[in-house]
Amino acid sequence: MAHIVFFLHLVWDFVESDFITFAVPNTAFGVLGAIASSGKITTNQTRRIMLFVIPGTLALNYALGPWRQGVFIMVLTWLYNDLGGGDELFLRELIIAVAYGLFNSGSLDVATGPGNSLSPIGVVWTSIISGIILTTMQVQDLRVIGNAAARL
Repeated sequence: MAHIVFFLHLVWDFVESDFITFAVPNTAFGVLGAIASSGKITTNQTRRIMLFVIPGTLALNYALGPWRQGVFIMVLTWLYNDLGGGDELFLRELIIAVAYGLFNSGSLDVATGPGNSLSPIGVVWTSIISGIILTTMQVQDLRVIGNAAARL
């Protein structure tokens, strides 16, 4: 069941990344982008799909328990993609670290089952992993920054 939630979040992330223009980006899987670029699905059809995927994802998150994390992950996706948070150096790392923390704590909520909450050790673990991500994400940008400088 956790795989279904993760897949629905992937669909949300991939389709929502250009949601202002109702465009489907080319994804790592190439599936959604290939369908849109081949003309088999229009931007309006994509918008209509999202009208069902978003509430479905929220309902599934609520049923499984990590609904708070799911809502905040969708907000972070919107901040990162549509509001350009992914283009700001430190804000990008902060959004990614918080999102990973939410994914981690949501996974722990699903694993522990209904009626259980995240233990203090779980909170510490999630915080440590998020802190590591926050402080190391910029290393992945070094190659991109170097390539951009070489083009100037």
